[in-house]
Amino acid sequence: MKKLLSESPYARWGVLLLLGLTLSVNYYFYDAFSSLKALLTQEFGFTNTQYGLFVSFYAVPNTFLLMAVLGGMILDRLGIRRTGFTFVFFMAFGAVLTAYGASDYYRAGGPGFHMMSSILPQYSAELKMMLAGRFFYGLGAETSIVVVSKILVKWFKGKDLALAFGLKVGFGRLGTFLALRISPTLAQGGWGGAGEPPTSLHEGLSRPSLTREECGPTNIMYGISHIRRGRMGGGLQYSSPLSICARWAGNMYVS
Repeated sequence: MKKLLSESPYARWGVLLLLGLTLSVNYYFYDAFSSLKALLTQEFGFTNTQYGLFVSFYAVPNTFLLMAVLGGMILDRLGIRRTGFTFVFFMAFGAVLTAYGASDYYRAGGPGFHMMSSILPQYSAELKMMLAGRFFYGLGAETSIVVVSKILVKWFKGKDLALAFGLKVGFGRLGTFLALRISPTLAQGGWGGAGEPPTSLHEGLSRPSLTREECGPTNIMYGISHIRRGRMGGGLQYSSPLSICARWAGNMYVS
């Protein structure tokens, strides 16, 4: 009699490990911004209201578009494989879009920047692109959790199902722990090894590490483009490393 793959304990726990990795990444990206409020406020000039909008936008597709319910219906109709790939793709696409909205390349006038700048001018182009990313991430993330639960039932029915669900929760909380613990460190490491980001324009300008090489060509071009458009006097958050480099580059350009 042919043995089912789900009867192999190695296969079952291997599947659980892969699902746990997916859940950890899911929870990590959702919770990472909880410890980065000060950095987002400083770098992008988000107000408390805008930061709250950014964090909560994840819930829009699942609350107002009922995707948490519709996703389950889609799963029952299309099955695990197609539903899983579709909604994990939405989750990954949303994460990439959020990161792109915060990138120097986008802020220096990358694809989509001018379009985002032209709509809802009361919000920055960075915030609008990052909101779009959070929307797609939320669209995929919640349904992907439902998919994980159904996969566990399929593989562990009658075989340590409660333990598998407990470990699923544990993997999710591991993602939360890593998000809250290491995200600030990773974000600070993004300042070209300069350590803590400067808290004022004076501190940034007096820091020896903020040289032409430390600022990099992207930030230099960002400053030059803003000088050319006459935007250096407003809208930039002078306390952020990007803006300090941009102003330094802009002053070098006009002089």
